Amino acid sequence: MRFLAIGERTSDYTTAQAYELMAAEMDTARTLYGERVIREAYMDDSYADAVLLLDAEDLAAATTHVNRYPMVQAGIIHFRITPLVGLPAIIAGATPQVWPDWWPDNSR
Repeated sequence: MRFLAIGERTSDYTTAQAYELMAAEMDTARTLYGERVIREAYMDDSYADAVLLLDAEDLAAATTHVNRYPMVQAGIIHFRITPLVGLPAIIAGATPQVWPDWWPDNSR
């Protein structure tokens, strides 16, 4: 299952505190990439907040994965995790699809 994880700072911290955790933070990211958990990763233009596209079995597993980050463990950041569902229009041709009530042309 795919998840969108948006990292948000939860507390004030010094640059020194962030640098102290940065090597371990990057090691964790490389490990999660190697495990094929992280599919894509982005930063905002200030390099303060991260956005991750994750593959995990379920929400609990996705949460467990992001909780491995040292800055999460230190309480500096928190990830808001949202399960993603493919748009019916994209997958309708491949498999029968139950369309949501709000979907235009719900006659399918």
